Amino acid sequence: MAETEGKLLTCDLCGKTVFLKYVGDSEADGGFTRVRRYEDRPDGWQTWHATDVIHSTLCPSCNERMQDALLACINGIKGEGEDD
Repeated sequence: MAETEGKLLTCDLCGKTVFLKYVGDSEADGGFTRVRRYEDRPDGWQTWHATDVIHSTLCPSCNERMQDALLACINGIKGEGEDD
């Protein structure tokens, strides 16, 4: 039976997953600390962080939706001061 070691990256909004294969270890601190390395994330996968609000890993589709929502919010805030 074949086995592939790695980690599963899951979108925190829609649940879509992608498997990243384990590619080996790296050394840091002159060999004192070992770090596991995996394949690079596919294009479009992003981690979002806003203090006290969210810390999410998003797939390309949800990442685009998050960017659109953020831009709409920012543009809405900018637009509020125009009527003063």
